[in-house]
Amino acid sequence: MRTLGWWCLVVAMAGCDGRILEPIAGSGVGAGAGAGAGGSGGAGAGITEPPPDVSCDTSAYPNVRLEAVAGTFASDIYPLMTSSTQGCAACHLQGMGRRLNMTADATETFYLIRQAGFFADQPGSMLDRLTTDVALAKMPQGRQSWTRAQNEAVAKIACQVRAFSEQGGAPIDESFPPNLLTAYSGPPNTDYDNSFINFLQLKARVKSVFNDTWVRGATDNFAASISLFGGVDYTTQFNEARVASADFLTGLDRLAPDVCGQAVANKTGPFAGLDLARSVVDVAAVSTQSFEAEASTATGEGGGALNGTVTSTGVACYSNCLITATTTIASPGQYTFTVRANGTYGTYAPKLLLTIGAGSLPADGGTGAPGVAQVQASTKGVMTDYTATITVTVSGMVPVSVAFTNDYGEPAADTVDRNVTIDKFSITGPNGGGGTANVAAAKAQIGTLYQRMLYRDATAAEQDSAYSLLSDVVGLSTLPSGWSAVCEALVFHPDFLFTVPPAVDTVTGAAKDKLLLVKLALDLVGRPPTPAEFAMIATGGKTFSQMVDTYLAMPEFQAYRFTRMRLRTESSGTALTDEAARLWTYLTVTGKPMEQLLTADYLVDEQWAEVSRPPEHGKSGVLTMKGYLNNKQGLPHFNFAARVFTGFMGMVFDVPPEVFAMRATATASSTVSPTSICFNCHQYLTPFSYQRTRWDDNGDYHATDPVTMQAIDDTDHALVDTYPFKGEGMEAFAVKAVKKEMFVRTMLQEQWVLLMGRPLRYDQDERDVYKTLWDLSFASNGDTRALIKSIALGKSYQRTP
Repeated sequence: MRTLGWWCLVVAMAGCDGRILEPIAGSGVGAGAGAGAGGSGGAGAGITEPPPDVSCDTSAYPNVRLEAVAGTFASDIYPLMTSSTQGCAACHLQGMGRRLNMTADATETFYLIRQAGFFADQPGSMLDRLTTDVALAKMPQGRQSWTRAQNEAVAKIACQVRAFSEQGGAPIDESFPPNLLTAYSGPPNTDYDNSFINFLQLKARVKSVFNDTWVRGATDNFAASISLFGGVDYTTQFNEARVASADFLTGLDRLAPDVCGQAVANKTGPFAGLDLARSVVDVAAVSTQSFEAEASTATGEGGGALNGTVTSTGVACYSNCLITATTTIASPGQYTFTVRANGTYGTYAPKLLLTIGAGSLPADGGTGAPGVAQVQASTKGVMTDYTATITVTVSGMVPVSVAFTNDYGEPAADTVDRNVTIDKFSITGPNGGGGTANVAAAKAQIGTLYQRMLYRDATAAEQDSAYSLLSDVVGLSTLPSGWSAVCEALVFHPDFLFTVPPAVDTVTGAAKDKLLLVKLALDLVGRPPTPAEFAMIATGGKTFSQMVDTYLAMPEFQAYRFTRMRLRTESSGTALTDEAARLWTYLTVTGKPMEQLLTADYLVDEQWAEVSRPPEHGKSGVLTMKGYLNNKQGLPHFNFAARVFTGFMGMVFDVPPEVFAMRATATASSTVSPTSICFNCHQYLTPFSYQRTRWDDNGDYHATDPVTMQAIDDTDHALVDTYPFKGEGMEAFAVKAVKKEMFVRTMLQEQWVLLMGRPLRYDQDERDVYKTLWDLSFASNGDTRALIKSIALGKSYQRTP
């Protein structure tokens, strides 16, 4: 009977839907005497079939070619895996969380299975899971078992794979995954590829655009708002936010009005040289609007009943009256108000008050108030036009009125009653209207703001939209407030807040080159390009490739990269905990092989110089740095081991509930038993933890146990036959680890994430990019600068098809 496989034991305890599985009737699993030693039961319940012959003589396959084995797998095994009665697809398609993965391509599936080690002669192999008589481990779950002949076909494939390795084939875990050499056949990626600006990049952008550090008096507002922006200061904040949040936008609510208001008030930053005092609206074209008195609203004093007569030719007022209509004022300015009236009186002519909007005469009876004027109907008995010029300070829908006051304080000797008949009235204006210069000038200045803040031209629609905001705010407040509002809107614009302005996808030529240079500078030196750098690519003849070299050679590249590496190595901001970040930065800047991250036999001091290490460190790079070891526990917690494998080998360790339930009784030896549900992780974690045992949790070295005074055995203790990093101490692990595909891929991913803001889809539509970077990493002897340049010149970064 085969032992219980390790690779999916946790999964084996439940079906794909998480249920505990009962024995399958007729499958030969738990079916009584009908199940043979192999447990295949393919002929049905009660029928015993001889166990499959799974012996392997690798000498029977001289000069085996792996592509030929893959072809046999595609013709003989893959159809079984995809069948509706015996297949594996219900649980093992990619993305379903299984270590054995299937894709729609048979050859790719073969290489995935080989890459994961499931053709090996060990517990948990594909053959082991197909032939075991342990019900919960038996595959395929819930389906018809494979026949003897089918299992023997799998055994033959597995034997040929082992023969290939014995005959000098490159170790599978040190080779580029062959399955990724096939064309990707899955669905196209639809994710939006862009990264949000980080705290340091935002600070640098504000400094570049506004020449403003946001320091007000004794208060550094960036420092005060660091938690909102997800930044790191190594005093109160140690972890950078990975995605934009509502808090970030709250921080912008503080930032934008302040820096924009200052720039408007001082005419600095994006407003330098702009005319912010000029009106942003033009006087509307001249028009005349006429109103017949009899068609308007006529009332008596205070809105009461009219004491007069309304006829087809006008309104005769015998006492106080008010005739009102409404009109639309296109823009403020001077308007000519004309009223046609006929007055009857003695010595003193009737007075008419003409009003546009809510104007009123001053207390002294003067006529200079905005919105109002006064005329006298001085021609007796004849309809006459009387005009006045009125200054209007409002726009929009307003009332227009003619008011008559019968008795207005004339001498008592005037005994003749005054009356007036009003025929019609009109307003003409605004006087001198019809220009467009102010609007055109405002839109031109909006275009300047786009260039200075977003590094591109505004579209016509964007100019119109920004102008509407400007004019609306000015209509409600002041010119400075209007310009500040436009500035604030641009601070919130996606082109301001992403490392590459989204507009890059809508432009071509020099405009696109400029926006890509913005991203390059933000990615490599943490700030936007200077005017001189823009000129280098616009008129100076430098190519984008040359600009990559320019930035890589700047001291700013080292400084900004160091900030990224401090985060990556979980520094707490001290010189000691910065050790790992300094080494990683040093390797990047100098072009030394990236494998020295784990194998360097030196340190990099605070002056960025190499310094020697005591011999006990050997070639162990960051692994034995005191600043990196500190706070990463070893045995019995395995924290250090898990973080090394995750951080530098790309492994992810999930701890299922079953493990928590058994931790109280687990031992180091039990966790590395292939029958343990812990083996999946601890086949790596436990041997590596023993290799670290001469280094305590404070990062100090001890050759002997301080209690027993016995020499500490820091080998892997031969706990796991298949452990790929066997040997004594951290150096033994390091020199083997850096040869593994997992390490190379993780280091390539590191550069990709720093420039693209997301992981490389190495096993999907970007497998060709992975192969290019893989080849380059060896051709350049692990020079990180070469990888950075390749990514920056690639189609994903350049946003080309």
